[in-house]
Amino acid sequence: MDAVHIKSGRWKYMVVARDYFSGWPETVGLVKLTAKAVAEWFTSEWICRYGSPKEVTVDGGPEFGKEFQDAVKKAGSRIRVTTPYYPESQGIVERGHKQLKYALVKMCGESGGKWKKYLPLVTLADRISTKRKTGFSPFELQFGQLPVLPIDIETKTFLAVEWHKISTTEELLKARGKQLEGKKMRREAAEKLKESREDSMKYWDRRMAHQLRSPLNPGDLALVYNKEIETNWGLLFKNKWNGPYRGIRQINNGPYELEELDGTELARRFAASQVKRFYPRGKLINTKEDTEEEQSEEDESI
Repeated sequence: MDAVHIKSGRWKYMVVARDYFSGWPETVGLVKLTAKAVAEWFTSEWICRYGSPKEVTVDGGPEFGKEFQDAVKKAGSRIRVTTPYYPESQGIVERGHKQLKYALVKMCGESGGKWKKYLPLVTLADRISTKRKTGFSPFELQFGQLPVLPIDIETKTFLAVEWHKISTTEELLKARGKQLEGKKMRREAAEKLKESREDSMKYWDRRMAHQLRSPLNPGDLALVYNKEIETNWGLLFKNKWNGPYRGIRQINNGPYELEELDGTELARRFAASQVKRFYPRGKLINTKEDTEEEQSEEDESI
């Protein structure tokens, strides 16, 4: 899931939820982006329609905060929070909402004041478009058949099966055969998606090979890459690395939790590819031990 800020009209935010296997999207336009509003929408438009997902992946934004997470957990689903500076872990949603935004621009022009009016049409277009990774549209994988569009009814294509007119065994078997094709379709899509994921993993491993490092241990000192300088011209000559910080733990061989040298835990988690080990040249000041010693000295003086 992801939220997109659209600076046009009364409706300021678009929230996108997308099924990881089929690519099926659900979208909504919101005036205010709150965890309560997102939780109510996701419960009514996803969970009540399709059931509880096994896992929901979100970023660390406040719109996916405690109230939203409580609603998801109440439905029996797990929550996975991605780390800052690491949108790749939400790749399918990140790429998807960009396509939706570009389509909205095409539909409602540069001003974009009526983007919410066109959002259902753009969402439908996304649902019925064939995806490269699976070879099928999200609609086909969700319902096991091709979507019936207005043109199919108008031209009486084979998609517009008129069940009330079926009167022979031959016609019934033909119609049921079309339904059974959906199982074969989903199996082929799963195989193709698996191949696509394996190719993506190989590509990512090659691309990140020079950045892979031995894991940090609790207590090790580390620097964090300042990714903001890549998109802000005024920061081009600033330090590329922030820190040093002290490692607390690594979560499931993925992101790190870090703390300041005085023991203050950082609110964010940091992707492993954005963290590197720090080797001090001299004695560090303001360490956790120093802070504890200073505190004990103050207590004694009191």
